[in-house]
Amino acid sequence: MTNSAPTDIPLAEQVRVAVATTTLNTISRVARRFDDPLGSLDAPGGPADRLALHRSLLASGPLVRSRLGAYLTATHAGCHAVFTSPHASSMPDSGRSTLERLLDPTLRDGKGEPLSDSFISMDAPDHTRLRRLVQRGFTPKSIAEHEALVRRTAEELIDAFPTHGDVDLVDAFARPLPMRVITRLLGVPDSDLAMFDRWGEHLVTALDRPRSLREATDVHHTLLEIDRTFRALVAERRRQPGDDLVSVLAEQADGDVLTDDELVGTLSLLLIAGFETTVNLLGTGTATLIANRDQLELLASDPATHLPNTVEEALRYESPVQFTLRRALAPIEVAPGHVIPEGAEIVTVIAAANRDPLVFPDPDRFDITRPNARRHLAFVTGPHACLGGALARLEARVAWETLLRRFPDVTRWRVTGAPTDGPSQIIRGYRHLPMRFT
Repeated sequence: MTNSAPTDIPLAEQVRVAVATTTLNTISRVARRFDDPLGSLDAPGGPADRLALHRSLLASGPLVRSRLGAYLTATHAGCHAVFTSPHASSMPDSGRSTLERLLDPTLRDGKGEPLSDSFISMDAPDHTRLRRLVQRGFTPKSIAEHEALVRRTAEELIDAFPTHGDVDLVDAFARPLPMRVITRLLGVPDSDLAMFDRWGEHLVTALDRPRSLREATDVHHTLLEIDRTFRALVAERRRQPGDDLVSVLAEQADGDVLTDDELVGTLSLLLIAGFETTVNLLGTGTATLIANRDQLELLASDPATHLPNTVEEALRYESPVQFTLRRALAPIEVAPGHVIPEGAEIVTVIAAANRDPLVFPDPDRFDITRPNARRHLAFVTGPHACLGGALARLEARVAWETLLRRFPDVTRWRVTGAPTDGPSQIIRGYRHLPMRFT
């Protein structure tokens, strides 16, 4: 992405963001030096030892107070209580102090911020209304109809694997599979894939937080580009509807219709929710299967029986989304005697909750027959449960089913080099995974 100065942003705003990112980086670094859990979670790329941090948080009880003022809950019951509480706000600006607004590391000019109009950043009743309208594109019937597209795309990608030697599973399969599926669902050409990939990278930076003015600039320019592109696409579909997801979402339903801003926000959200989860699920899940040969061989012996639960266990074992943020609009009790006060920021550590031994016995064991694997919180729960969860499950199931059919001798599956971790602290996954199947 461009490294040019954000000439469309006032100099004072650029200075504010430069100061904000530097200040936040310093605070985070000092917090890590004092073993503060929030500082550890905020480390570039995530905690140095994420499993040790998660175990420590679980051992500390249902609620941990950071020196930075936030409250962390890492237990399954605690995260569930926050996700289902009507007092847990998903709006990023709700109740923020003047200092917090000054330390916002994103460039803002009132334009081109489509994620602010997505329902993931809203509370009821706006969230309820938008979710109801968007749900039309993610009904069980519509998800089932997408299976042929997922299968066709998986076959095309495997056909392009080298006949001998290594393949980067992320570059060649895990990333392009969900990306091609979502772009084809949106009705945009494959020629735009590189652009969508770049957008996804910068949207993940926006989810984490920009760590410099340059990163904030890249995110800002990407958001402007997304806004322009999706507004043009929405206008075209309103004039001439097709059979794609954009046309479905642009239609009126029960006398209500998504505005252009709301549609652009929803489509922007789909860029992350539509493929980032599946990319990382396929990468970490495949590596985990190979590291647990008995489970891979059990899966290969009867894919039809074991695949659905393998997907659930992979989501539990290596949660694609490590943690989420909320703010308490009123006191929230996460366990008897453990209350998050009004106005506090809440960090729900999903990855730790998914290894809570009170819910998942022997939680560090990868077991594709685990009877309650589906109790994981990888897709959250409650009003903000991920709408795209069913599509991610379908994509992962079909992807592994196709790999097993095309490369049935799983004794030959190998990870041939060290996986490269992705740069995000919120999204857990691999940037590269060198493998050999034959």
